[in-house]
Amino acid sequence: MKHHYTKGERPMNRFLGGRMSRGKTTLARLFAFLFFALAGANTTYAQDCTANAGGNATVCGSTTTLVGTVSGNLGTLNSPLWTFISGPTTPTIVSPNSLTTNITGMTTDGNYVFRLTRNCGTGTAVSNVTITAHPRPAGFTAGPDITNICATTGSTPLGGVIPAGFNGSWRSVSIYELLRNGVIASTNSQLSSTTVATPTFSLVNTSNHNIDPSYYTILTITSLDGVCSYTDTAIVRFIPNPQINPQNASRCTDLSGRDYINLNPAPLFSNFNSAYAGSTANGTTISLTPISQPAGGALSYGNIDNSFVFLNGVNVPGIYQFTLTVNTAGCGSYTTPTITYTNTGVSVHQVNFQPTGHTAPEQMTLYFASGTGGEVHCNLAGTSTPESFYFSVDPLDPPTVITTVTPSGIIPPGGVPTVVVSGAGTYDRVATVTPPSGGWRIGTYRFSVNTTNASGACGTPQIYYIHVSDQSRPDVSIADVSVCYPGTGAISADINLPAVYKGVVNSSYFQDFNGRYDFTVVSKPVGSGTPTYTVSNLRSITSTSTTISNLTMAGDYVFSVAARNGSSGTSVGNFLEQEYACSGSSLVDTFVVHVENPINPNAGSDQSLTCANSLTLLGNSAGTGTGLWSVVSVPSGSTATIGNTAAANTTVSNINVPGTYAYSWRITSQYGGCTNVDTVSFNVSSVSPANPVTTVTPMPCSGASGNINVTSPVGTGLEYRAVGSLFTSAWQTAPSIDIIAGGTYSVQVRYASSPACAASKTDTVKQNYCGTVVNDANGDKLLSSGESGTNAGGTLYIYAVNPLTGLIDAAFPVAADGTFSISVLGDNAYDLKLSTVVYPVGTNTNTTPVNTNPPSGWVTTGENSTGLAGGDGSPNGSLSLAKLSTGRSGLVFGIERPPVADTKTFNIAQTAFSSTPVSGFPAVAGYKSIPASSASLTGYNGSGGSLSGTDPEDCSSTSACRSLTGTTFTINAINANTKLYYNYGGSTGVVAIDVSSGPVSIPNFDATKLVIYGQGGTGTSGNAIGFDYAIVDKAGVSSPTAPYRIVTTTPLPTKFLLFTANMEGGSVVLNWATAMEQNSKGFDVERSAEGSYWTKIGFVNSKAVNGNSNTRLDYGFADNQPMNGKNIYRLKQFDFDGKFEYSPVAAVMQNGNNKFLIYPNPVSHELIVEGVHENNQARIYNLLGQELSSKAVKMNESKVRMNVTALANGVYYIVVTGEDDKVIFRQRFVKQ
Repeated sequence: MKHHYTKGERPMNRFLGGRMSRGKTTLARLFAFLFFALAGANTTYAQDCTANAGGNATVCGSTTTLVGTVSGNLGTLNSPLWTFISGPTTPTIVSPNSLTTNITGMTTDGNYVFRLTRNCGTGTAVSNVTITAHPRPAGFTAGPDITNICATTGSTPLGGVIPAGFNGSWRSVSIYELLRNGVIASTNSQLSSTTVATPTFSLVNTSNHNIDPSYYTILTITSLDGVCSYTDTAIVRFIPNPQINPQNASRCTDLSGRDYINLNPAPLFSNFNSAYAGSTANGTTISLTPISQPAGGALSYGNIDNSFVFLNGVNVPGIYQFTLTVNTAGCGSYTTPTITYTNTGVSVHQVNFQPTGHTAPEQMTLYFASGTGGEVHCNLAGTSTPESFYFSVDPLDPPTVITTVTPSGIIPPGGVPTVVVSGAGTYDRVATVTPPSGGWRIGTYRFSVNTTNASGACGTPQIYYIHVSDQSRPDVSIADVSVCYPGTGAISADINLPAVYKGVVNSSYFQDFNGRYDFTVVSKPVGSGTPTYTVSNLRSITSTSTTISNLTMAGDYVFSVAARNGSSGTSVGNFLEQEYACSGSSLVDTFVVHVENPINPNAGSDQSLTCANSLTLLGNSAGTGTGLWSVVSVPSGSTATIGNTAAANTTVSNINVPGTYAYSWRITSQYGGCTNVDTVSFNVSSVSPANPVTTVTPMPCSGASGNINVTSPVGTGLEYRAVGSLFTSAWQTAPSIDIIAGGTYSVQVRYASSPACAASKTDTVKQNYCGTVVNDANGDKLLSSGESGTNAGGTLYIYAVNPLTGLIDAAFPVAADGTFSISVLGDNAYDLKLSTVVYPVGTNTNTTPVNTNPPSGWVTTGENSTGLAGGDGSPNGSLSLAKLSTGRSGLVFGIERPPVADTKTFNIAQTAFSSTPVSGFPAVAGYKSIPASSASLTGYNGSGGSLSGTDPEDCSSTSACRSLTGTTFTINAINANTKLYYNYGGSTGVVAIDVSSGPVSIPNFDATKLVIYGQGGTGTSGNAIGFDYAIVDKAGVSSPTAPYRIVTTTPLPTKFLLFTANMEGGSVVLNWATAMEQNSKGFDVERSAEGSYWTKIGFVNSKAVNGNSNTRLDYGFADNQPMNGKNIYRLKQFDFDGKFEYSPVAAVMQNGNNKFLIYPNPVSHELIVEGVHENNQARIYNLLGQELSSKAVKMNESKVRMNVTALANGVYYIVVTGEDDKVIFRQRFVKQ
């Protein structure tokens, strides 16, 4: 069987030397845990338990631990037994009768097979596991050190040994580069082959070797499976070529003892470290013979460092001549020609880049080496302000030294800055740097600072840097990594470093800077070795990755990483600290290297099955890792599906085709470092359907057939049928079975080719009653246009109550859209009940009646099963249905929410009322009026003074039921100080609203047609003007009444306290009094004979000072020429602004011929007849002589009031009759 794996995974070889892993023989290793729907399905078992020896593994060493598991029906005899089956040597099983045992003694490379055996209730379970061991071979070596070969020869074979079963790889590392510069490089060396045991190692340049010729030669062997590696090192140290080539030199000395001459060209070597080829410890010596030197000179040899020969004692100016002699151990000696070194004077000392007042962090030293300095700036880019850096001359030098500062190196984009140095002749100097046009740019500006003596000689060069940050450094962040530990030895982990920015932002950015990333161990597994890191140049801020090595144990290694300022560590100025501070970010992070042990997978035992419809996958536990089942291969046409691919124990369903099914169990360690795979196969000789899964459709409301639909299994070769007491379908290939009679059915599924492999289940088909709970806005008990269903907040349920038993046979929660479909079984009459209460099916309603009250805030409008308006005539939430063998549809339960009238209170000035009503409305003596549409009545969601309210069905927005919305309102009560007039239009016109006989309805309300009258002297709080009203929705449901109140800041003015008319002699004397006057000019005195046409007969000026008075003022006027007969008087009070107001009327008779008096005339609402007594009757006739109304005079009354509101506008007669119905008075009047 082929095992699939990806890079980094370890294949678990299952066939070794013709032996099947874990003893997977044809029947001896079978284990299955299958379920079948019908009798007749059979499976053959060889044993009734399973053993799992664990996953195959590879170890880098001679020891391992085996972990086995067993499950199923375990026998009572014996315990588990581990035995050794095969291998290159015989190991030791420490605990053979324990499921977990240690193995030692695998001292030879190869495959070791172990077997776990366990007795079952029936038979014996066995499982094999293969351990591939790669111990460090005893003969492995890189060979002896080689130290006796001359560099002029420069070649030698290496003596390595690569054992069988391993591949080898050579590499070389320059000892000088590693120890002197921290760099891993193979400079000037080469190998004839990197893969053979004994390659030739040689110098590229032999006699003229350009570096010390000492090397580590490293041999690494790796097992053939790539899992285990071992390393050994041999030193090759060639004897240097002594024929060096020193060069004459002339320079100033700094008296530091570091005077030197150069070697050029090669050979080059070093002697100040005993590991170098040129060191005295390795047989190479150098001596100096002076020839001449100035008086006071003490010339001697210092040391040699590759291309530099350092001299001592060159301490006075002058010419020094000498020779050097090089002696080697076996490769000859050499004395140079005469060498001349001229000391031209003493060098000027370096200037100090941190003078007093300008220390860190303003100015820092050691940008990358001694004598360098610099500064870091945030928020400088784009500005044009010059920057200055300060330095001081060394006090050992005179103040006459000369310093020059010039831009150098890579110039940031934008151009070269200009530098002006001030302070010449003093110790304190300043370099002022002006940026180029356009200001400072992001990048690092480099300046060469050269200091010479007064004559311009013996200069000392230094460098200063101004770094302009881009302020874009993210936090230093390194992701956790995972690596797989082979069991022994040391491994490495590759670490991705943060993004490179040096030289990337632009080529000047941090030029010359040697920043790096330093790692420290925060914690590591107990007993593990100390991790090692690459040399600093391999983890610089320009590196993209680095390696951490010597990880010797599994576990978590926690590291801290920090960005550091160059190879000198903390002695370097804090340039990076300031760079990261400019970005507000951290240059320190902590991360974890997870060194993980592999979790070896075991996919379980191979199996052979018959009449199967599913498979059981039994993998071993993934522990802290994650497992994944995958398909390796399945027969053509298979629809097999793995249930839970991540579960060790899971089921493969839809086994529909015979053949071999192979699956892999892949275990990945917790953090992903290790991934291993094992496979298992199942030989399925025949298949059976799984138990059917169905959906049942009841007999629908329309009365059509019901349906049983098999949703699983479905596919080619399957047949279906339903068997019931009233109806049995034929076998069919379609999974959808129509049912023509309700009842209980056995639903059966089989393969046509295997009729014995069948499965079944039981289903019941019911009848459906369907309908809607309607938000019955118009009250017709139908789902009318514009209406919708409702669930009244999700609280409604429909119950089917059998009236014969009183039991609830079915229940259905009403859907959100108000629809319901309740399923019942049998041909019965039913009472459907709508309720907000939850009752279990089976509740006896004879003892627990169903509560059919509507939801809170709703009312029942009725029920309907006929589809015709009107319903069942009993709106009680219950609908009785006669017997019917099919489903039903169109059932309706009507509910709706009643409207709510707005409570309104208006606080306004009394001046909003007018004594002059709007056109067409009567003036009422003693009252002032305000139209409901007045702009003074505001608020209430824009409805203002209109009658308004809300109805969830008709107008759901707050106060949306208002004027001109087609809404009906009723006036239910009117305050005693209030009168209402409404213009109904048409022949009805303006009518005084009279609620003495009950509420008055106003359909299609229009606020402009309602006028409110308030009685003078009232209107303030406690005596408000107003009435109570209600809103009636389109379903005819009325809201509770709501108050409508108008409160004035001051009472409505009572202008006229009295107005009388009395005959005195031949004159009529009028007397009146006012309670208050505002802006009053005076009074027109008007007279009329019938109250229709008025004539001004005089004018009386107001007594109020400036027209204003708050006290009683009395007035009089005499009509010295009254008319014969009836005289009716009124006052027209004028304001200075032209406004006016009428008084009540007063009337007298000029003579005794006519004692009757009527007024007002014309009249709109009420006609008053004076001079009557208790035997009189007042009647109103039209011009055709038809009596329209009459009213008897009560005892002790002298006047009678006739309501003419209902009369159409026109001319009428008022007639007064006496005893024997004799007419004693007749007068025409006008209704307007």
